[in-house]
Amino acid sequence: MNNVCLALFEGALLFEAGIPVREMYDHIDQAYGDDNEIKCLFADLKMDWDSSSSPYPFKMIGPFIALEKNDSEYLLWRWFTEVAASTSMVDTFWKSCGFAYVLKKQIVLNPLESIDLKLAREIFGVFQPDHPAMVYLFSLSQNPNWKVEFFQQSDETISFSEWAEAHSLNGSSPQLRCLEILKDAAERAAYPELVDKIKSQWEIFSRALLAISA
Repeated sequence: MNNVCLALFEGALLFEAGIPVREMYDHIDQAYGDDNEIKCLFADLKMDWDSSSSPYPFKMIGPFIALEKNDSEYLLWRWFTEVAASTSMVDTFWKSCGFAYVLKKQIVLNPLESIDLKLAREIFGVFQPDHPAMVYLFSLSQNPNWKVEFFQQSDETISFSEWAEAHSLNGSSPQLRCLEILKDAAERAAYPELVDKIKSQWEIFSRALLAISA
């Protein structure tokens, strides 16, 4: 799942750089051609996008629903992709899902800290308290402070970068495989600073993900 998360996060960064969803699928498919799970996922995403009919109200979500039947890790991606598709904010909510995956691993593997609830508010605030994503979130720890009531009692949040720094999640950062595509997008937009902005986001996320997985 780590490689899938990296690919989807990179896809979110491509979308942030102004690359349309369907074109983004092709770039990620090509960049991660050495990973069969990612190849299959993005083949399904492309097929779903190109289809003229779907049993679901939005594009993008069908492939995740199919995968979650055999791998519950895809539940998070299904829920956040529903929001991404309904708002057209793929960059925001695919990145949020990557953050949610890292947060989940931290909660499951380590003692709970107060900043974990703050990050949960930052990420999961888009969902209603009775949404399955919230039920899932608060099933991750039996700590008495990890309850939806405490989630709702405050508006205090923390950014993912601040949270990762506080937890000292600083592993090695893998290659940003679509860097040249991003450079081209930044040049077309006359926004050279975009490359450094995206590289910074990539490094913060990928270092945290791989540190917690070590």
